[in-house]
Amino acid sequence: MKHSSPQFAAIAERSTILRVQVGSGVHGTAIQGQDDRDEMGICVEPPEYVVGLERFDDLGRELRAKPEIVLSRQAGMRFIGYLRSQRAGMLGHRKHTNRPELIEKYGFDAKYAMHMVRLGVQGVELLETGRITLPIPEPWLAWLRDLRQGKHTKDEALAAADELEAELEKLITTSPLPERPDRDLANAWLRQAYQRVWSSPITR
Repeated sequence: MKHSSPQFAAIAERSTILRVQVGSGVHGTAIQGQDDRDEMGICVEPPEYVVGLERFDDLGRELRAKPEIVLSRQAGMRFIGYLRSQRAGMLGHRKHTNRPELIEKYGFDAKYAMHMVRLGVQGVELLETGRITLPIPEPWLAWLRDLRQGKHTKDEALAAADELEAELEKLITTSPLPERPDRDLANAWLRQAYQRVWSSPITR
């Protein structure tokens, strides 16, 4: 993972509590030769970066095992927002596109289209079950990979996204998830996480 200085890299290496792969590779929608490996992590900053004047840019297993700490129906609106953003990119409502070669080849940006539909699929699953399955299960995985390779049309992608967005809007009020996160639970876990790391520094 890249960091802005060797000092921050050393802190992140010592105090990272969760490091995961993200992007198309983990979703199962990567196309060989077109994607690299993307990673993100959560790091507990040392005390001097929290209560002092120092600054630290980077922020386990326990957090992943307790999604109820932060998960709620509010996630549905985030997924809708991301879906709409990808739709806007696909429709050319942004000033620039990074993939003019896809537009030339397929008539539309198939990667934007794939992510637009993927976000709908995963958002619906999250609000229905409280979990996201990775890689994306069939039959959606094959459909999304085909879409990314131009085997579905732009209109088919838009129709799928519209249907998924409508389902997300419904689930925002009907999902079994709580209406909003439990802030007290989240605050308690966050305080305990910092205290555990500071009292027993992680070594690697």
